[in-house]
Amino acid sequence: MSQFMEELKSAMNEHMDLMSDLVEKFSGELRVGLQSAVDNFLGFFHVNMLFSLCQIMVKWKRAELKHKARAARNKQE
Repeated sequence: MSQFMEELKSAMNEHMDLMSDLVEKFSGELRVGLQSAVDNFLGFFHVNMLFSLCQIMVKWKRAELKHKARAARNKQE
């Protein structure tokens, strides 16, 4: 009976070591996969924000030019 218990204990320890390695590898792969997804999202966000900033600058410049044209027209009259 003692030999059976030792074999069972050894098998369980081996199984736990294999599972531990598997979990470490899986979590490492998951971390790498998530990091690239996060990087892609941040890149996408930094594009949409830059694009929005450009749109705001164009609207501001257009309004500035309209204001200058209106002021010059009023000055001529």
